[in-house]
Amino acid sequence: MVAVKNILLFVLATTTLTIPKRDASTILSDVSTIKSHVKSLTSAVNGYSGGLPSAIPITSAESTLDKSIQQGTTDAQATSQLSSADSNSIIAAIQNLTPDIQTSLQAVQSKKSQSAADGLTSTVKVT
Repeated sequence: MVAVKNILLFVLATTTLTIPKRDASTILSDVSTIKSHVKSLTSAVNGYSGGLPSAIPITSAESTLDKSIQQGTTDAQATSQLSSADSNSIIAAIQNLTPDIQTSLQAVQSKKSQSAADGLTSTVKVT
């Protein structure tokens, strides 16, 4: 459910020495959007009380997060070389995102047995 692979690909795409992208402010905006969507996903997972209807907000939040990651990746790939200062600010923003990702993954992990009891194991993939 959590697009961890996509998050990692985005992080890798934006932390190379030469960060390709439209401009630094666009990348920083994308990272901020991703951060907000990760928090929304965490909130949806924490609100999961069992049952399929309760899983719908998680699916919606995951889809929104995935779209924002895809947009961030597209923007990062469309950018020309940035200055060291811009690159450093983007790296800092991504590093600031890491605790939110970890919190979200922990939330998903904490609901693992509950989602399994609801038959959602194949939907929720925690690595």
